[in-house]
Amino acid sequence: MSEQAEIQRTIEKALAKRNKARSKKMWSVADDIRNMLKEMGVLIQDTGPNTSEWRWAKGALEDSEAEEDGSDDSDSAEAPPPAPAPKKKRAASTDDEAAPKKKR
Repeated sequence: MSEQAEIQRTIEKALAKRNKARSKKMWSVADDIRNMLKEMGVLIQDTGPNTSEWRWAKGALEDSEAEEDGSDDSDSAEAPPPAPAPKKKRAASTDDEAAPKKKR
Protein backbone atom coordinates (compact mmCIF):
# COMPACT_ATOMS: atom_id res chain seq x y z
CA MET A 1 0.00 0.00 0.00
CA SER A 2 1.37 3.42 -0.93
CA GLU A 3 2.06 6.01 1.71
CA GLN A 4 -0.65 8.28 0.26
CA ALA A 5 -3.24 5.48 0.44
CA GLU A 6 -2.24 4.74 4.03
CA ILE A 7 -2.66 8.42 4.97
CA GLN A 8 -6.10 8.51 3.35
CA ARG A 9 -7.10 5.34 5.22
CA THR A 10 -5.99 6.93 8.51
CA ILE A 11 -8.03 10.06 7.73
CA GLU A 12 -11.09 7.93 6.93
CA LYS A 13 -10.74 6.10 10.26
CA ALA A 14 -10.41 9.37 12.18
CA LEU A 15 -13.44 10.76 10.37
CA ALA A 16 -15.48 7.65 11.25
CA LYS A 17 -14.52 8.10 14.93
CA ARG A 18 -15.50 11.76 14.73
CA ASN A 19 -18.87 10.92 13.20
CA LYS A 20 -19.48 8.34 15.94
CA ALA A 21 -18.60 10.93 18.59
CA ARG A 22 -21.00 13.40 16.96
CA SER A 23 -23.79 10.81 16.99
CA LYS A 24 -23.23 10.37 20.74
CA LYS A 25 -23.10 14.17 21.20
CA MET A 26 -19.51 14.02 22.41
CA TRP A 27 -18.77 17.42 20.95
CA SER A 28 -15.36 17.96 22.54
CA VAL A 29 -14.07 14.65 21.14
CA ALA A 30 -15.44 15.52 17.70
CA ASP A 31 -13.83 18.98 17.88
CA ASP A 32 -10.48 17.48 18.94
CA ILE A 33 -10.50 15.13 15.96
CA ARG A 34 -11.47 17.97 13.61
CA ASN A 35 -8.60 20.08 14.95
CA MET A 36 -6.13 17.20 14.62
CA LEU A 37 -7.16 16.68 10.99
CA LYS A 38 -7.01 20.41 10.32
CA GLU A 39 -3.39 20.44 11.51
CA MET A 40 -2.71 17.68 8.98
CA GLY A 41 -4.16 19.87 6.21
CA VAL A 42 -7.56 18.17 6.05
CA LEU A 43 -10.77 20.18 5.79
CA ILE A 44 -14.01 18.57 6.95
CA GLN A 45 -17.49 19.40 5.68
CA ASP A 46 -20.37 17.99 7.71
CA THR A 47 -22.98 16.69 5.28
CA GLY A 48 -25.55 15.44 7.78
CA PRO A 49 -26.09 14.80 11.47
CA ASN A 50 -23.66 11.88 11.47
CA THR A 51 -21.89 12.14 8.13
CA SER A 52 -18.93 14.15 6.85
CA GLU A 53 -16.75 14.54 3.81
CA TRP A 54 -13.12 15.56 3.73
CA ARG A 55 -10.71 17.15 1.30
CA TRP A 56 -7.16 18.41 1.38
CA ALA A 57 -6.74 22.07 2.23
CA LYS A 58 -5.28 24.16 -0.57
CA GLY A 59 -1.52 23.69 -0.54
CA ALA A 60 -1.54 20.76 1.90
CA LEU A 61 -0.32 18.26 -0.66
CA GLU A 62 2.40 20.57 -1.92
CA ASP A 63 3.70 21.02 1.64
CA SER A 64 3.91 17.27 2.25
CA GLU A 65 5.59 16.69 -1.10
CA ALA A 66 8.21 19.35 -0.30
CA GLU A 67 9.00 17.57 2.98
CA GLU A 68 9.41 14.27 1.14
CA ASP A 69 11.75 15.90 -1.39
CA GLY A 70 13.89 17.20 1.43
CA SER A 71 13.56 20.74 0.16
CA ASP A 72 13.72 23.34 2.87
CA ASP A 73 11.88 26.58 2.26
CA SER A 74 12.52 27.89 5.77
CA ASP A 75 14.57 30.78 4.33
CA SER A 76 11.62 32.08 2.35
CA ALA A 77 9.83 34.98 3.97
CA GLU A 78 6.33 34.37 5.21
CA ALA A 79 3.60 36.86 4.45
CA PRO A 80 2.75 39.17 7.32
CA PRO A 81 -0.56 38.61 9.08
CA PRO A 82 -3.51 40.58 7.69
CA ALA A 83 -4.24 43.96 9.19
CA PRO A 84 -7.11 44.08 11.67
CA ALA A 85 -10.47 45.20 10.36
CA PRO A 86 -11.29 48.86 10.95
CA LYS A 87 -13.48 49.54 13.95
CA LYS A 88 -17.03 50.65 13.27
CA LYS A 89 -18.18 53.94 14.71
CA ARG A 90 -20.73 53.50 17.44
CA ALA A 91 -23.86 55.57 17.79
CA ALA A 92 -24.25 57.86 20.77
CA SER A 93 -24.90 55.81 23.85
CA THR A 94 -27.17 58.17 25.76
CA ASP A 95 -30.89 58.21 25.11
CA ASP A 96 -30.98 62.02 25.19
CA GLU A 97 -28.59 62.35 22.25
CA ALA A 98 -30.08 59.50 20.18
CA ALA A 99 -33.79 60.34 20.49
CA PRO A 100 -35.18 63.43 18.73
CA LYS A 101 -36.70 66.01 21.05
CA LYS A 102 -40.45 66.52 20.93
CA LYS A 103 -42.04 69.93 20.54
CA ARG A 104 -44.50 70.95 23.26
